[in-house]
Amino acid sequence: MAEENSGNGLFRNMGDLQKGNARKRDRRAKAFWPQAAILSVFNHIYDRVDYLDTEDNRHYYQISFNGLNFIAVLTHGDQDTKKIVQYGFICYFSGVSLSSSDIEQLNRNLHISIAELDEQQNIILFSFVEAQGQFDENRFSLLIQTWHRDIVMTFKWVVPERSLSTMMSGKALTYARDHADNQMAAENMAEENAGGGSMQKPAILSRFLGDKDAQRKLCPDCGGRGKTGLFSRSCINCYGTGLLI
Repeated sequence: MAEENSGNGLFRNMGDLQKGNARKRDRRAKAFWPQAAILSVFNHIYDRVDYLDTEDNRHYYQISFNGLNFIAVLTHGDQDTKKIVQYGFICYFSGVSLSSSDIEQLNRNLHISIAELDEQQNIILFSFVEAQGQFDENRFSLLIQTWHRDIVMTFKWVVPERSLSTMMSGKALTYARDHADNQMAAENMAEENAGGGSMQKPAILSRFLGDKDAQRKLCPDCGGRGKTGLFSRSCINCYGTGLLI
């Protein structure tokens, strides 16, 4: 009788596990972002957003922004083409010369993107993010800005002899030095805690984030890096941005 009860308990546990997995799949299936809301943000930020094609369950758009072109890929669910379950960007850089080790180093500095070399040694930069929770325009805009940051970092890697500062035009740097110098006084610099030996965040960062304790805005899972783990995967908790908004 004891063995029978044990077996019944095992089957009940397996049944509960299957039901739990089914509920998780159901929640994932319901997670989507409205296509119209995504395109509205695109049209607000970018110079041009041109529809290209729809194939299988993906919508393709060509995006132009300040002279740069890339592709947006909106993946919809099986039932409704206007419910986007994943979005992504793909950017192509030709006429460059980078080695596999260069690409490996570049990927360590990207937040939500991955760079690869194609057969002709051109760079393909792409980023794909699954829809999670309700669509939030501010968070989505932050993800787009993180994508832009990865593009800038790729430019820096492609043209290493040019610093990012030299890519600015006009008197931008002169004005920055004369009117936007942020003095990092000794008390604002990171200091080692006497207790645990961890590093404190500068007070100027706390004020910039609008919080007395900057740690409350930095993602606790990745410590503000945007990446986790040995292979530096994009942090799921903050979408790879390093900040919780």
